[in-house]
Amino acid sequence: MQRNYIIVVCLVLVLGLALTSGGLAQEEGDTWRPPALTSLEPAPWRLDHGAWAAGVTDEEVEFVEVPVTADTFIASTYPYDWKSFEKEDSLWFGTDWDLGHLRTLLRWDPLPSLPGIYAGAAVYLPIAGQDPEMSMATRAYQVEGSWSAPKWQTQPRVWETPIAQFTIGTELGWYWFDISDLASKWHGDWAGGYVIPNYGIELRGPETSGRAVKGMWSREAGPDAPIATLVVAYVPDRTPPVCRVEPLPLVSSNIIVVQYSCTDSLSPVVASKLQMRQDDGAWQTVSSGGFFDSNYVMTDGRGGKTYAFRAQATDRFGNVSDWTPDGAAVTTVESVSPEGVARPASALRVGAGIHFPDELFSWNDPGPVKSGMGRIDRSYADASDGVWHSIKEGQLLPLEIGHHYLFRQRGIDSAKNMSSWIATGPALAYYRYAEGRVLAMNEQPLAELVLRIEPAALAPVVTDASGVYTAYLRSISGHTLGTSLASYDLENPYLPETAEDIGPQDHHVRSSSEGVRNGSFEAPLADEWQLEGDMVGRSQSALTESNHVLRFGADEQFVTLSRDGTTFSCLAIGQDGSMHLAWTEGSTLVYQSRDQLSTDWSYIEKPDSVTISRQYFGKCILAADADRRVHLAFTDDWTSGVYRIRDLDGNWSEPQLEPALGHSKQIVHSLVLDSSGTAHIILEELAAIMQDDGKYTIAHKLYYVQRKASGNWEAPVILASFQVPDQWSSYALSGVHADLALGADGTRHVVFAGDDSVGLAYRSSLDGRHWSTPEMVSAAGRSPTLELSRDGDLYAFWISGNSPYGGRFVYAKQSQSAWEEPSVPDVTNYLASTLFYSIVQDEKGVWRLFLQPRAGHEYLFSGLTLDTLKEIMAIPAVNIPGAFLVDDRSAMLYLLRHYEPDPSYFPGHRTDLVRLSASYVSGESQASQQIFVPAAVSVPMLSWHGGVGEIAAFTEGGQLYVGTTSATGEWHDLAPVSRDVGAHVAWVDLSAWSGQAMTLTYRFDQRGDSSAWAWLDDVHVGGVPLNAGVTLNRAGQLAQAGQDFSFAVSVSNRRPMSLTIPLEVTWPAGWPLQETSEMPDEARDGVARFGLPLDGETSTTLRFTVIIPTDTPRSAQTIAARLLDPMAAEDYTPDDNQAAMTLVVDGLAYWLPLSLR
Repeated sequence: MQRNYIIVVCLVLVLGLALTSGGLAQEEGDTWRPPALTSLEPAPWRLDHGAWAAGVTDEEVEFVEVPVTADTFIASTYPYDWKSFEKEDSLWFGTDWDLGHLRTLLRWDPLPSLPGIYAGAAVYLPIAGQDPEMSMATRAYQVEGSWSAPKWQTQPRVWETPIAQFTIGTELGWYWFDISDLASKWHGDWAGGYVIPNYGIELRGPETSGRAVKGMWSREAGPDAPIATLVVAYVPDRTPPVCRVEPLPLVSSNIIVVQYSCTDSLSPVVASKLQMRQDDGAWQTVSSGGFFDSNYVMTDGRGGKTYAFRAQATDRFGNVSDWTPDGAAVTTVESVSPEGVARPASALRVGAGIHFPDELFSWNDPGPVKSGMGRIDRSYADASDGVWHSIKEGQLLPLEIGHHYLFRQRGIDSAKNMSSWIATGPALAYYRYAEGRVLAMNEQPLAELVLRIEPAALAPVVTDASGVYTAYLRSISGHTLGTSLASYDLENPYLPETAEDIGPQDHHVRSSSEGVRNGSFEAPLADEWQLEGDMVGRSQSALTESNHVLRFGADEQFVTLSRDGTTFSCLAIGQDGSMHLAWTEGSTLVYQSRDQLSTDWSYIEKPDSVTISRQYFGKCILAADADRRVHLAFTDDWTSGVYRIRDLDGNWSEPQLEPALGHSKQIVHSLVLDSSGTAHIILEELAAIMQDDGKYTIAHKLYYVQRKASGNWEAPVILASFQVPDQWSSYALSGVHADLALGADGTRHVVFAGDDSVGLAYRSSLDGRHWSTPEMVSAAGRSPTLELSRDGDLYAFWISGNSPYGGRFVYAKQSQSAWEEPSVPDVTNYLASTLFYSIVQDEKGVWRLFLQPRAGHEYLFSGLTLDTLKEIMAIPAVNIPGAFLVDDRSAMLYLLRHYEPDPSYFPGHRTDLVRLSASYVSGESQASQQIFVPAAVSVPMLSWHGGVGEIAAFTEGGQLYVGTTSATGEWHDLAPVSRDVGAHVAWVDLSAWSGQAMTLTYRFDQRGDSSAWAWLDDVHVGGVPLNAGVTLNRAGQLAQAGQDFSFAVSVSNRRPMSLTIPLEVTWPAGWPLQETSEMPDEARDGVARFGLPLDGETSTTLRFTVIIPTDTPRSAQTIAARLLDPMAAEDYTPDDNQAAMTLVVDGLAYWLPLSLR
């Protein structure tokens, strides 16, 4: 050990002498520093990086020198493997006989910000000593761990592959090597946002036997000694950004959307400014911030005014762009006033007070560019004096019984264009209606105005099993009595005489007949009018609820989604009114859509097959942009965040969900699309960290990221970062919940919840890059939802606490940029375990809350206000994927119902999609269920047609059943119409409607992996049998050139008499007919004709096999069958029905078959 120590001292002395005598010359009194990079020639590394690739010359490049900030070396031989050398004045690398392997560590930290665009970097080493005097191969490695005073035993790890390999010659002096790529990732400004830890580099020489070492001074050698230096090249940015404001239409509505962008080819834009000028006024700044690609939405444009917009931007180095040209974006707000129509009213009931009769007026915006109605001015006058009095909306009118009154309105649209006043004629104010007359408060008639009530079109009253019936009331003689509900005894009905003068207003009636057998008539307190005359007695109103209570109509639909159960689902309403639904069936993701609320669902698509774990509550989000592209994001146990986009052709693509985020699992919490097609996404990353006790802690990072309509992703921004103990022994479950709302001005609002220390927090950003400081909304919460009300207020909704088993429903409002105290709706105690909810706001600003308690999965609640909830339905095992409002009086609510039906028909678990059509009408809240799921029916598919109502197709025992509804909702024709249709109906549509008949096109699964098509013509609501028709089976098949192809044609006679059916079958000419099940009457190339005798209500099937020639081109080919004019059977009138299918040879694609009348 003493010998080793002596050797080390000798080596240090030798190297020290080399540094002072044989090293670089250092004149007495001079302070030597490394020379500028530009004085070292050649410097080929400069030509391979950064700005030079864009045509920048060497003269434009400048340099920054960064002396090493930390340095040391380590030795491998005992006893020096435990010693640190950070205080030595020299550094060594290579191999010595006695000290073993020597390695030098260098670090430059912190790095400076550059006054320009990063171009490259090189390390300069002042080699001042060597032993022996010989060239030495040297390698530089990227260090991957932190270090301060390392020993050989505690040295940091390095990257396996060297970042540089070079040779140090025998001449002492400066040597350099390129680290441009590595250095660019050490600094955020240099790397454009992508940063890795800066742990420096490590130098190694040959690590073999023998001696070969190189040495240089360390930072401990004093200020005059040359030390390792990082030289960074950059290009000064003197180029300002360029801004563009997109042209505007010549004429706009009051809402003007200004799209502008500012770009810089060298450095990022850090600030931009948008200014507006009205007519010839002064320029005013209307939007500013750090964004450089944005939309500004102006909502207060005034009619007839001209608005011009211009933009300017500043880049990171202070270069300011010119203003865009003044005339680049100019528009004038439309100046067409609203038009209104006033309908006459001769009588108005004021017994319980009356509001202004808005129903007598209607307004429209006649201009080609429409701003929409802004407000309506209202006034009334007593006809006796003609003095007009203004009145606010919702205020009761102080009318006197027996007086005649005039009413008028004036419309002002959102662009402040004002119409002229429009007025009604005089209307008589009366107290109530009885015995066919309108009465004053003294029960004396005011006028001979006869009003009757009758069922609409004398249609029969329809009842269901529960005794609830449907009828219609109409006001007679054109007098409006207001919207009223009534009921009468079904067993003792009162059907008044038919009136010739039918008024315009219908009132839908649904109620229970129990307790009114004496013919009494019930009415809600909101209207309080009674019918007498032929009816005995008067009613005693039992209704105590206020007006506009949720009531379910008769068109509820339960449509089976899956028999295997559903892990998660999501529903979205597109910007064009289309509907989109996704859910899981087993391990498969399934998607469906429908164009509008009144059209059939599209055929089921499966965009991807993924592994879905039943142990994880997956997240599924759908959105549809203005161009009808569908965005779908979801997460499962094994997928690191999945993002799909469906184009207009139905093709699904999978863009990269996010760039340069490194953890192992991502969860998408929120996805919002704006009008430009930009996707705003809240994304969470999770990573499991094992602690010393073997338990895991979950590290969470919450990001905001944008995806432009062009497909480009913006750099992600971290919103929150924290760690949560893993209580579930699996980091598949996230403890974070978040939601995002997008304001009209582009402001991003985000609320997120983490563990108890984080609570429920809120942040906002105007540009998506600069975010406000987190603001506490609640100390604890989960499942948050953000909603912007129609008046621009921001609401947050959540479930109290952090329990995964639910909690109380809570909400808070943001007022004057501050959050008010949270509120809990006043509901019954068993709502304390709420887990599922959906909330929407109607056109009048009233919140509609649909809430499902976790306990028992048995009750569904709705409320007119957030403080008043009401039980509306009892459905077992329901959660709520979505709810939305059709208008301010009706809603559509979508539920998922999980249950186990009769195992003899439905083995296993089953999930139904439940569509509930709801109306907000006067009267007590009722929830009647008219569910169309007949016994032993598999997968009913429902469609809708305006002339019929609804149509359903389903299968039972291999037979196809068809049912239709009348306008009142009654089901007809629940009878088999076809046989041998396979497993179940998969798609159904109404392709034609004429009178009482329709043509039905349906699709069904044959063997689970293929499909067949069929058509049924003239399905009659009244039960009339089907006419003769032709069905072509095995449609939509792929064919291969050089092979046989078989198909079948089925012909059915649905009439009771015997017929000879003339049939013609055609296929491509040149395809030989190899075999047929029946000889044709006439045959030639590609054509065969038959006269098929069929007894009444029978059918037959013809089978064909043709040969596809090997030289058949790669194209679509058609096989068709049609009915010809009859040769016999004088009672038969043909429908000229035709069915066709399209083959695609060589597997290109295939088209759907046709059904022609």
